[in-house]
Amino acid sequence: MISILVANAKGGCGKTTIATNLAAAYASRGFQTWLVDADRQQSARQWCALRGKDQPLITCHKWRDDLKFPKRPGYRMIVDAPAGVRTRAFAELLEKCDLAIVPVMPSGFDIAASERLLDRVDKLKPVRKGNKPVAVVVNRFRKSTRAGTLLLKRLEETGRTPAAIISDRAAYPDCASAGEGIFEKPGRSYLPLVREWEPLIRFIESFA
Repeated sequence: MISILVANAKGGCGKTTIATNLAAAYASRGFQTWLVDADRQQSARQWCALRGKDQPLITCHKWRDDLKFPKRPGYRMIVDAPAGVRTRAFAELLEKCDLAIVPVMPSGFDIAASERLLDRVDKLKPVRKGNKPVAVVVNRFRKSTRAGTLLLKRLEETGRTPAAIISDRAAYPDCASAGEGIFEKPGRSYLPLVREWEPLIRFIESFA
């Protein structure tokens, strides 16, 4: 069993997009998949409600402090954290999870807010001792843009090589409105998008 926290101190970074597509990826690969929504807006649960009966099963839960994660093999749990999560709340959520994914968008506001969170998270005892890995995912990336170039340069300077770089594509809001994930879309045109997620999944699975 692997449990994954998706969180950032900055709202609008696309954490629910990351969380729902990870859930769809694992469900489509035959894993018993839980999507746990800790955000007040409950967007992840709304996405789950849109899914059809013919789609791979994703079990959706609203976050509760007493929610028990199954410990059996073959399970993957993705926790969509509250928007603008603070360090203390991040630490409390991470306590129940094996690792964390921090999505960062290529904008000055996102870079600054994410760096502040990551600097504080790095000082948490489980993270500092290497017991709770934390990875950055660049989200809504556009090639050959100044903001994108600056973000990648800044991540390199701070030693935070991204686990994956996810492009800014209309396919993501289209999938969200239908309760789908990129991994569930047929057709060769989606393969380049699917491949962008593979480094992130390999990173997560390295802790299985």
